Amino acid sequence: MIAHSLSSAMALIEAGRVHEAIDPLSVLAHDNPGHLGAQYALGHALEILQRWPEAAETWLAAANLARAGTAPVDVDQILSDMETGQSSGPITAAQFDDPDPTLSDNEVVTETWARILSGQQQ
Repeated sequence: MIAHSLSSAMALIEAGRVHEAIDPLSVLAHDNPGHLGAQYALGHALEILQRWPEAAETWLAAANLARAGTAPVDVDQILSDMETGQSSGPITAAQFDDPDPTLSDNEVVTETWARILSGQQQ
Protein backbone atom coordinates (compact mmCIF):
# COMPACT_ATOMS: atom_id res chain seq x y z
CA MET A 1 0.00 0.00 0.00
CA ILE A 2 2.77 2.46 0.90
CA ALA A 3 4.77 1.63 -2.22
CA HIS A 4 1.71 2.10 -4.43
CA SER A 5 0.78 5.43 -2.80
CA LEU A 6 4.36 6.63 -3.08
CA SER A 7 4.58 5.57 -6.70
CA SER A 8 1.33 7.36 -7.54
CA ALA A 9 2.52 10.55 -5.86
CA MET A 10 5.87 10.41 -7.65
CA ALA A 11 4.02 9.99 -10.97
CA LEU A 12 2.00 13.14 -10.23
CA ILE A 13 5.20 15.04 -9.46
CA GLU A 14 6.85 13.85 -12.67
CA ALA A 15 3.74 14.89 -14.60
CA GLY A 16 4.04 18.42 -13.19
CA ARG A 17 0.97 18.00 -11.00
CA VAL A 18 2.84 18.64 -7.77
CA HIS A 19 -0.08 20.42 -6.07
CA GLU A 20 -2.13 17.23 -6.44
CA ALA A 21 0.64 15.15 -4.86
CA ILE A 22 1.04 17.25 -1.70
CA ASP A 23 -2.07 16.09 0.18
CA PRO A 24 -1.55 12.34 -0.41
CA LEU A 25 2.15 12.67 0.42
CA SER A 26 1.40 14.65 3.58
CA VAL A 27 -0.99 11.93 4.74
CA LEU A 28 1.49 9.19 3.81
CA ALA A 29 4.34 10.90 5.68
CA HIS A 30 2.13 11.64 8.70
CA ASP A 31 0.78 8.10 8.90
CA ASN A 32 4.24 6.56 8.31
CA PRO A 33 6.73 8.88 10.03
CA GLY A 34 9.49 6.26 9.89
CA HIS A 35 9.20 5.72 6.14
CA LEU A 36 12.12 7.49 4.49
CA GLY A 37 10.64 7.29 1.00
CA ALA A 38 7.53 9.17 2.12
CA GLN A 39 9.64 11.89 3.76
CA TYR A 40 11.91 12.12 0.71
CA ALA A 41 9.02 12.46 -1.75
CA LEU A 42 7.19 15.02 0.39
CA GLY A 43 10.36 17.08 0.81
CA HIS A 44 10.93 16.98 -2.94
CA ALA A 45 7.37 18.13 -3.68
CA LEU A 46 7.49 20.92 -1.09
CA GLU A 47 10.78 22.12 -2.52
CA ILE A 48 9.34 22.25 -6.05
CA LEU A 49 6.50 24.40 -4.71
CA GLN A 50 9.05 26.58 -2.90
CA ARG A 51 7.45 25.94 0.47
CA TRP A 52 10.87 26.28 2.06
CA PRO A 53 10.13 26.01 5.81
CA GLU A 54 8.06 22.85 5.33
CA ALA A 55 10.60 21.40 2.90
CA ALA A 56 13.45 22.04 5.34
CA GLU A 57 11.52 20.35 8.15
CA THR A 58 10.80 17.33 5.96
CA TRP A 59 14.41 17.06 4.74
CA LEU A 60 15.56 17.20 8.37
CA ALA A 61 13.18 14.36 9.23
CA ALA A 62 14.59 12.35 6.31
CA ALA A 63 18.17 13.04 7.40
CA ASN A 64 17.34 11.96 10.95
CA LEU A 65 15.80 8.76 9.67
CA ALA A 66 18.87 8.07 7.56
CA ARG A 67 21.15 8.74 10.51
CA ALA A 68 19.19 6.27 12.66
CA GLY A 69 19.72 3.37 10.24
CA THR A 70 22.23 0.59 10.67
CA ALA A 71 22.73 -1.31 7.39
CA PRO A 72 24.45 0.18 4.34
CA VAL A 73 22.87 -0.43 0.92
CA ASP A 74 22.92 1.05 -2.57
CA VAL A 75 21.11 4.36 -2.06
CA ASP A 76 21.05 5.16 -5.77
CA GLN A 77 19.19 1.90 -6.42
CA ILE A 78 16.65 2.62 -3.69
CA LEU A 79 15.96 6.11 -5.07
CA SER A 80 15.66 4.70 -8.57
CA ASP A 81 13.22 2.05 -7.34
CA MET A 82 11.18 4.72 -5.56
CA GLU A 83 10.94 6.84 -8.68
CA THR A 84 9.87 3.93 -10.89
CA GLY A 85 7.60 2.33 -8.31
CA GLN A 86 9.63 -0.90 -8.33
CA SER A 87 9.98 -1.42 -4.61
CA SER A 88 10.46 -4.86 -3.13
CA GLY A 89 8.84 -3.69 0.08
CA PRO A 90 8.67 -0.76 2.46
CA ILE A 91 11.69 1.50 2.40
CA THR A 92 13.25 1.79 5.82
CA ALA A 93 15.69 4.22 7.33
CA ALA A 94 18.21 1.41 7.69
CA GLN A 95 18.42 1.14 3.90
CA PHE A 96 19.75 4.68 3.65
CA ASP A 97 22.51 4.50 6.22
CA ASP A 98 26.06 4.50 4.92
CA PRO A 99 28.62 4.24 7.70
CA ASP A 100 31.31 5.79 5.52
CA PRO A 101 29.75 8.09 2.92
CA THR A 102 32.49 9.31 0.65
CA LEU A 103 32.36 10.93 -2.75
CA SER A 104 34.83 10.55 -5.56
CA ASP A 105 35.59 13.34 -7.98
CA ASN A 106 33.68 11.41 -10.67
CA GLU A 107 30.54 10.76 -8.62
CA VAL A 108 27.36 12.62 -9.47
CA VAL A 109 25.39 13.77 -6.46
CA THR A 110 21.83 14.99 -6.63
CA GLU A 111 20.85 18.08 -4.72
CA THR A 112 18.54 15.92 -2.65
CA TRP A 113 21.28 13.50 -1.65
CA ALA A 114 23.59 16.43 -0.87
CA ARG A 115 20.96 17.82 1.49
CA ILE A 116 20.59 14.48 3.25
CA LEU A 117 24.36 14.23 3.70
CA SER A 118 24.48 17.82 4.88
CA GLY A 119 21.74 17.07 7.40
CA GLN A 120 23.93 14.27 8.67
CA GLN A 121 26.81 16.76 8.89
CA GLN A 122 28.86 14.75 6.37
